Amino acid sequence: VRRWTSSQQMPMFDGVKDLEVFPSGDRVLTWGSDSWATQWDIVAVKVVCTFQAHSYTISDASIFSSGDRVVTGSFDSSAIIWDGGTCRVVHQLQHHTWVTSVAVLASDAKVATL
Repeated sequence: VRRWTSSQQMPMFDGVKDLEVFPSGDRVLTWGSDSWATQWDIVAVKVVCTFQAHSYTISDASIFSSGDRVVTGSFDSSAIIWDGGTCRVVHQLQHHTWVTSVAVLASDAKVATL
């Protein structure tokens, strides 16, 4: 992960697959080939918190439009809805097979998994 907009760079980590920017624009969510996701403060260039509850690789993640919730999907056949401020589990959804993709509907009222 690298932040290119200033002279100060965020650390770069192997295994990071993707990232998504929070609606506020001051934080990003990264995830990859491990079983956790990380929320970064890109202004202070530091980890805010880590989302850890999956037992296998996180395949996808999405941030609710409100910025107060995050959903992750994993090859452990679960999707987890997290509190975006505390990184604590709000709800765990069991899937019938690997979760390869997650999405939050525009209303923030529902989550879709594939």
